[in-house]
Amino acid sequence: MRVQTLSRIIVLIASLLVFYYLSGCNKGEVMEKIGNSSITTDDFESYYEAEVEKISRIYSTDKKYLYQLICDPRTGAIERFKPELVWEKYRDSRMILEVADDDKFLDNPRIQKIIENARNEAIAQLYVNEKFIEKVKISEEDKEKKCEELRAQDPARFGPLTLDDCKNQAFMALKGQYYKQYAGKIQDEIKERVQVAPNKDFDIDKYLKDGVQLYNTIRKEGGCEAPAGNTTTK
Repeated sequence: MRVQTLSRIIVLIASLLVFYYLSGCNKGEVMEKIGNSSITTDDFESYYEAEVEKISRIYSTDKKYLYQLICDPRTGAIERFKPELVWEKYRDSRMILEVADDDKFLDNPRIQKIIENARNEAIAQLYVNEKFIEKVKISEEDKEKKCEELRAQDPARFGPLTLDDCKNQAFMALKGQYYKQYAGKIQDEIKERVQVAPNKDFDIDKYLKDGVQLYNTIRKEGGCEAPAGNTTTK
């Protein structure tokens, strides 16, 4: 899954889960009362911590290096993490959620299913990322070697960097390289822990080919070629 797609999924479900969790918390000093909910300093700091944790897990990196990236003036990332901006985002979201809740928006079964799907996808990907971090270790020697490769490949870009900055760039490059190399294997190892028992009396291939009703409707009404097994003759 691409990082951008994963990020959207995690943002959706993590925000909803955090909001529901925080709605029952009343610790810390009250900052504002939004609708029926009192927003405390503990609520906001928990949200802030979750936002940083989310980024750390999306990019499969440790907190120390993430903090260095955020503080690097060349990235400008520290601006996005200013409490004032995060508070504005959090506050706006809580206000909208309050109205959505009053309108019984989350009672809609289709919305519930979208949230459930997003939750499942986010948990699965976050779990794979965590196992990736546990299994794939990058040593100082690995980073130094990769730094030398980067400098040889693009001396104009990597040559002027300090050794620490170059090693940081090497770290991210190796993370991406290793993720492509090992993520699939890690997923396979995880799936091997689950026992799957197909129904021998059910033809899954046939069902997936021409038995999914909405897919057939999409193809018919969208002007696609009629799916096999659903062609009618006049």
